[in-house]
Amino acid sequence: METVEHFAQVSLATELLGKQVLLSGRDVEKLLAARARYGTTTAAPVSSHCPVTSDNAVGGSNRISVTRAELEALIEEAVRKDRAHR
Repeated sequence: METVEHFAQVSLATELLGKQVLLSGRDVEKLLAARARYGTTTAAPVSSHCPVTSDNAVGGSNRISVTRAELEALIEEAVRKDRAHR
């Protein structure tokens, strides 16, 4: 839940600043490599469509959208994982 909240705060700040831009695939690869060096892993496998990058954004759009059902499923998964770690 903390990760979801942090992402929401970052998204809101970048939206308010008018500078919300997706990272390139290369930049995401660098971040994932840094995570591995620091012993942090991703919750889900990263594929060519996850995460969405500026290289593979649908229709050239830099906006990420999810349906209400998808958002609810993401939140439920985060809550479930949080409870499992306690």
